[in-house]
Amino acid sequence: LFRSRLCAMSVPPTLLSSPVRPVSDGLARLYKDRFYYILYHNECEGRYGEAWPTDDPSATTGAAEREYDAHAEDVLRRLYLLGALGTSQVKSTDFKAPSVTDPKRCAGGWYDRLPVWNGSAMPSWLPEAVFQQYVKDFRQKGFRGGVNYYRCIDK
Repeated sequence: LFRSRLCAMSVPPTLLSSPVRPVSDGLARLYKDRFYYILYHNECEGRYGEAWPTDDPSATTGAAEREYDAHAEDVLRRLYLLGALGTSQVKSTDFKAPSVTDPKRCAGGWYDRLPVWNGSAMPSWLPEAVFQQYVKDFRQKGFRGGVNYYRCIDK
């Protein structure tokens, strides 16, 4: 009886022995001056398309979390509901077009690129009271922890 075995590895073996270019470099070459959310989350002091300066202790806040912190409730509402788009309670007609549609980074950040929730009430799976608790928590703690996830892309 013939039996086969499978070994699933999360890192291709050829990468273990060869030098690897940072992912952020590849994304910067691919997107150039066009907006891409991972590059935006790594933006520090207007240096779009560069890796987050992990060796600079003064680099504590970037454009993304400043933007999200300023609009905490609206950012969370848009992200949660866009994630549920197409479900029985969230339809595309519940959104109006974002204010920024230009693909260039210089046209704006991510907040203004997200479609605007136009619905009348939150869906039943996200009661307003629960959502408001999330908003309160993000207003107190900020978005830095979530944004830092994308800053580890080259680690």
